[in-house]
Amino acid sequence: MLKWLRSPIAWRKTHKDVTQLVNACQGRVHVGCNDVEVPGYVNIDVRQTRATDIVHDCKDLSLFSSQSLTFIFSNAFFEHLYVTERLPFLRDAARALGPDGWLAFTGLPDFEEVARAYLERRKPGHVSAQFDLYKVYRYTHGDPEGRPSWWLAQLHKGLLDLETTLQLVRDAGFPSGIVFRYCWGQEPYPVTFDFIAFKSPSKKKLLDPQHSRRSFGVTH
Repeated sequence: MLKWLRSPIAWRKTHKDVTQLVNACQGRVHVGCNDVEVPGYVNIDVRQTRATDIVHDCKDLSLFSSQSLTFIFSNAFFEHLYVTERLPFLRDAARALGPDGWLAFTGLPDFEEVARAYLERRKPGHVSAQFDLYKVYRYTHGDPEGRPSWWLAQLHKGLLDLETTLQLVRDAGFPSGIVFRYCWGQEPYPVTFDFIAFKSPSKKKLLDPQHSRRSFGVTH
């Protein structure tokens, strides 16, 4: 959190407050921060936490002026949007990002690989001896029972895979993007994926992931 502003602000305050925060962080925003503060970023969450700079509904980026952002980051956030909210959110992200802006969304459950791990009864299952239905549930629904005070916010509200996500990025108007799977933390199988989208088709900030990736509008 910014040292000179220890108390989170809400969007009901003036647009000048938000602009001041964005400028201080060079246009970098962390959406759905939960209690994880990323230094040098405007940290946003629907709940006030120890990390929050702005308390706001994260699916709504209207508080940011057009082309005012340079980078939008989130981790384990996009799957919490309703299916009908995904494309409008990405379109608004494209609006808020400057000509050279980009976004990176990490820690998303890949339903294709989750289903494959379950059907093959893979062992071990990370938190159990086998990739069982409970393990599937944790990926597909987010195990919201562990967050009884904010059950609905914790719930995963739809399924994602690489092809669906790339199509969303295309439809939102980004000229280039990339998605890739990997093993997060101690996961024994690559059931997690990230996606990156660029406002400029010439962006070269591409990763070289270990596992399978798909992309459009980029030169490898």
